[in-house]
Amino acid sequence: MDSEALDRIATLISSRAGVISHVEDRNTLRHAVAGRMKALKLSHPNEYYLLLNSPGAEKEFERLLSLLMVGESYFFRDEGQFAALRDHTLPDIMRRRNGVKTIRIWSAGCATGEEPYSLAILMRETFGELPDWRVSVIGSDLNPDFLAKAEKGLYRPWSFRAMPEPLRQRYFTQRGEQFQLHDSIRRMVTFVQNDLFGGGYPDTARGLYGMDLILCRNVFIYYQPAAVELILGKLAATLAPDGYLLTAHSEISFIPAPGLVAKPLPDTVIYQRAVSGKGEMEATAVPQIAVPREHKAVIHAPAPPAKTPSPTPQPAPLDEARTRTWASLTAPAITSIWPRKPVRLPPSRTSWRRTWRWNRVTC
Repeated sequence: MDSEALDRIATLISSRAGVISHVEDRNTLRHAVAGRMKALKLSHPNEYYLLLNSPGAEKEFERLLSLLMVGESYFFRDEGQFAALRDHTLPDIMRRRNGVKTIRIWSAGCATGEEPYSLAILMRETFGELPDWRVSVIGSDLNPDFLAKAEKGLYRPWSFRAMPEPLRQRYFTQRGEQFQLHDSIRRMVTFVQNDLFGGGYPDTARGLYGMDLILCRNVFIYYQPAAVELILGKLAATLAPDGYLLTAHSEISFIPAPGLVAKPLPDTVIYQRAVSGKGEMEATAVPQIAVPREHKAVIHAPAPPAKTPSPTPQPAPLDEARTRTWASLTAPAITSIWPRKPVRLPPSRTSWRRTWRWNRVTC
């Protein structure tokens, strides 16, 4: 394939979609362009470049861009973050939303749906069925093929590598070599196609507004810093007052994020929309949490150990939290994120109390 034409396509993608173009990604781009050229019966990449640059080619551009995004996902990815949601963020949201009994959650860049379904399962496990509540979980992605697979709710064993076996048995039914998600959880989740960079949101028509919680994890790695800042502004505007945004560890540590304030939690950091007294979003930058990629070794002469009093336990630094989280993902089964008793909401709602089957499971 003509390298010069491929460079022009890569430059077009970078400028129009804010996507970072690495040399090592050229094979992926080459295969994606070749596949689209074959589907469109084009013989030369220059023809495809002209097509992408022509008016009315937005859908084809989105199609190509979606092929460049990796759809790697699995249930309950990052134990520490899901534990923080269960123990801190979701109970806080439920208490604040008790008056209207509505909670809105958005998994942005959800790939094949494991993340929004994990959120729905977490809500069911933590708070029960909530018959008097309207629980809305939305999953969005740019790739229509990913969304079509997500809507089926059918997954292979590799998607459950971080999910306890008893939990999988509770919410999935085996069909041959795959596992079908139960309809009671599938009905909690709605999927929509959305371009985080070029799409327009908040968008009431598609339900992308007033979110109590947004998860946008392992997505910003594809985008240039200026594009990340633009996306963060849109996500902040899509949050409800005091709503929360959760990203992957250190994804936005060096990116200005007006309107968001960092809130440290065990094993992670979550960002909350800052609202002024007038009801308008404040332009408050997120405190920068630097996680150095490399550390130079410094060798000192050994010193005799000193007897010091035991230090008071402190929250783990972000880099240590990342190390523990990665270690937990490689474990054969994860059980620590599941509570031994249900989260107690305001006492007027006694129906939220629940008998936990998990206590009877030995893992």
